[in-house]
Amino acid sequence: MSICGYIEPSPDALEAAGFTPTAVREWFGNWVRQMCAITKPGGSVCVGAIQRELVSYDGGGLADLGLPPTDSLDMGWWRESASSDEWGWGVDPDSVVVQAMESEVLAAEWGPRYCVSMRRRV
Repeated sequence: MSICGYIEPSPDALEAAGFTPTAVREWFGNWVRQMCAITKPGGSVCVGAIQRELVSYDGGGLADLGLPPTDSLDMGWWRESASSDEWGWGVDPDSVVVQAMESEVLAAEWGPRYCVSMRRRV
């Protein structure tokens, strides 16, 4: 069984879920934990089109909204989080694959993004 998700965070969505508008790591960590919880051991969990920095829907940065910078979701965060199991994902850290989206068309529309896949421990 595999689970693939796409999530588009916004300050409003984070606040509605009970997080501060800049707690991107906590929000993603919790969301991935929930996907992992419904994935059988050995199954894949994929997250697509992740923003490197949270921006508002109109393309403005957090400073435009009067908010401080967010926690970074740099590409290394995923393997570090899997290794520490800080969020309770229960995935094999060696299975984490992070791939930059290299389409110029998508980058022009969405900005720099990447995708992540990982496998639940057996």
